Amino acid sequence: MHNLIPSVTVTLADEVQRRMYFDVNAHIAFEGAAGATLIDTMQEISDNLRKANAAKVAPKMPSVKMIRALLWAGLRSDTLDAEGNETERTLSQHQIGAMMDLGMLMQQLHLIAEAFAISMEGIPNKNPQKTPKAGRASRSIGSGSGVLPSNGVLVDVNSSD
Repeated sequence: MHNLIPSVTVTLADEVQRRMYFDVNAHIAFEGAAGATLIDTMQEISDNLRKANAAKVAPKMPSVKMIRALLWAGLRSDTLDAEGNETERTLSQHQIGAMMDLGMLMQQLHLIAEAFAISMEGIPNKNPQKTPKAGRASRSIGSGSGVLPSNGVLVDVNSSD
């Protein structure tokens, strides 16, 4: 089932490629770690990014702790076994933090927003009447090779098309 969920490929400082997506379990894990809902958090981040982009000013950034929790929750689900147990591939929040680059928080935030947006589109429907636009993207957010989303544009998590 994991492979059906649209995702973004993430490479942290350890140069291991991982899939980031936000399924129901990621929402629950984030809420437990951050004490806030993922949807409300991403809405606030999206609003801040949109306002800053319109005003051409630096956005109000969420805390580093919040960004780390978002990365952790988005990467976690793909590393659990079928029963939801951690495996040797599962990273702790501390391990995620050790591989984050403080100079790339904005790029990391854009990557999280991209993964959240395509995850919210759901599992691709095999119904030919409506084909989701979800795809896979690859980004590096480790020590020095991070990039903005492929089109360089802020991801709108409110998009309904």
